[in-house]
Amino acid sequence: MSWIQRLYETYEACLNDKKFSAEKNKLLPLSHAFQQAHIEIIINGDGEFLSASVISKEEIILPATEASAGRTTNDAPHALADKIQYCAKDYPDFAGKKKSYFNSYLKQLEEWSSSKVSTIKVKAVCAYVKKGCLVSDLINSGVLHVNKDNQLITEWNSNETVPLLFKYLIKKKESGKNIQEQADALVRWRVQIPGDENDATWLDPSIYKSWIEYCFSQETNKSLCQVSGKTETIAKVHPRRLRNPSDGAKLISTPTNEGLLTYQGRFRSFEQACQVSFVVTQKAHSALRWLIARQGYNRDRQVFVAWSVAGKELPNPLSNTYEIFSKEFLEDNAADIQSLLNGNKINLVSSQYGDVGQTFALKLNKQIAGYSAQLTSLDNIVVMGLDSASEGRIAITYYRELTGSEFLERIKKWHLSFAWPLRFDEKYEEKGKKKAKVVWRICAPSPKDIAEAVCGYGPNEKLRKSIIERLLPCIVDARLIPQDLIKMLLNSANNRIALENWQWEKTLGIACALYKGYYVQHSNFNERRNYEMALEKTRDTRDYLYGRLLAFAEKIEDYALFLADESRDTTAAKLMRRFSDRPYTTWKIIETSLMSYKSRIRNKSPGYLMILLNEMDDVFSLFKPGDFENKERLSGEFLLGYHCQRQELKFKKPEVSLDKEIELTTENL
Repeated sequence: MSWIQRLYETYEACLNDKKFSAEKNKLLPLSHAFQQAHIEIIINGDGEFLSASVISKEEIILPATEASAGRTTNDAPHALADKIQYCAKDYPDFAGKKKSYFNSYLKQLEEWSSSKVSTIKVKAVCAYVKKGCLVSDLINSGVLHVNKDNQLITEWNSNETVPLLFKYLIKKKESGKNIQEQADALVRWRVQIPGDENDATWLDPSIYKSWIEYCFSQETNKSLCQVSGKTETIAKVHPRRLRNPSDGAKLISTPTNEGLLTYQGRFRSFEQACQVSFVVTQKAHSALRWLIARQGYNRDRQVFVAWSVAGKELPNPLSNTYEIFSKEFLEDNAADIQSLLNGNKINLVSSQYGDVGQTFALKLNKQIAGYSAQLTSLDNIVVMGLDSASEGRIAITYYRELTGSEFLERIKKWHLSFAWPLRFDEKYEEKGKKKAKVVWRICAPSPKDIAEAVCGYGPNEKLRKSIIERLLPCIVDARLIPQDLIKMLLNSANNRIALENWQWEKTLGIACALYKGYYVQHSNFNERRNYEMALEKTRDTRDYLYGRLLAFAEKIEDYALFLADESRDTTAAKLMRRFSDRPYTTWKIIETSLMSYKSRIRNKSPGYLMILLNEMDDVFSLFKPGDFENKERLSGEFLLGYHCQRQELKFKKPEVSLDKEIELTTENL
């Protein structure tokens, strides 16, 4: 139960923290819940109806009981704001199809209204609902809609403009039709009292306080809470709506209507299994809901969230480097990548970029140091994963507790090890038109990006969720990346013609990042390898050199096609997968196909061709005896050489002035 203990401590630490007070998403007070309101009714202090209107989708905080906070369709009314089927006495008079729970709603409201802790606004609402004319008033105000028989409708079949309420109500299937029950509309209250500027009951702290005090006064079932260690009222029902407002799944099972658990096991009653107080479970679930909405990864029922128990800011382990760190870091990083890729800043004769990786590391250390000033070895960091296979139950799929310094060290290790120039398509607006531009950034990919690259950007949510779940321990626990994921990524990057160009370039960068990071982090000293993010012109390994040759072949043909104003895939692109399997024999095919393209470039840009051929000769000269003729398939290292050489050639301009020491004649070509 350490997870509920940590969430309870987080609630206590963050509830009154001023830095969170300005945020729209807030921690819930005890005995309150979030609900989406549809209708707003304004009354005066005497409970007289003034007006009503439909409101757009807006979540409000409302007083709730232990049962109503976790209700599905049971007779468990909220205390003040609730659906029409609960708070309207005259709902059945208009042929309402849903069961009316008005009696239980009114009984609860009257008991609160007559208590010592009640407020004027609560009494005003109680006085109004007792009149039993809520639905009539809403129909007369044009908020609810009836047919010619004065019955509430469930479909809007008229050609006239659809009423606002039907735009916001959820559609449900019934007898093959999509219906919208007006009884599902939730009513919130404004009570106008002279001298009181805050007429919104859902924003009134005095009503929060009144309801909490009333709930505590009703406590009876007290016992030892196994989380707080205090004798408190034990929770019988635990909250839901953790991941989103419509989430009905729960983390902790609750008794059925007969008072028994679905699975009894060794226990005769659920209290024997575990006792958690009402206060603890309310605070813990409220903290988890707040954290998920504020900083969690939430997609298709899968949730991951990392937080500091003390409420301190920390980097999100599921984000890429670009998303995590400050604007200053990003601007410096952008300058580095431009110096890496900008053709005007590259010496074409001796292409040496400098140690871009070291520069990246220094700036990353600077950013981590900023977090380290706040997070220490005394701070508790929790990383938690949730998922559900059904609508009713949530499982904790991942849980780790770390110290602040340990967490930051592992985040830094991930981003240093797996950093690589990656492609991003950045959207922007210019003169009212939405546009996109390609941006290259040095950063470690996020698990979401990796999962998309492995899945091939298809709608395979089950596989994507599985991959993200497997990647999180690689970041938080510093485990090695699973080799099968690397193999799948390498296969995707090699299968170039199966992807669109932007997908392939993104996949290629991610594949290089994971391959490089795997060997940088390898626990076996003999398996460790250091790869630079820039082109390594002195690296003489067979696979790396073959990758460079493929990039040269692609560049020559691509430029020749440009001169002829042709647009099609190059031979190198078409044969990339075959090249990775059989490099020696495939290179002969590619090299033969380049003859005509060399002739075309020789006629237009002989100097440029001379540079490319000279550099290719330099690559050939680095092969060790027997390596070039070796017929073994290439490892992922060939993609590193290919990607680095491709990025260098990508920004080389044909219209360049050659070094004076190089004499160009037709005989040289």
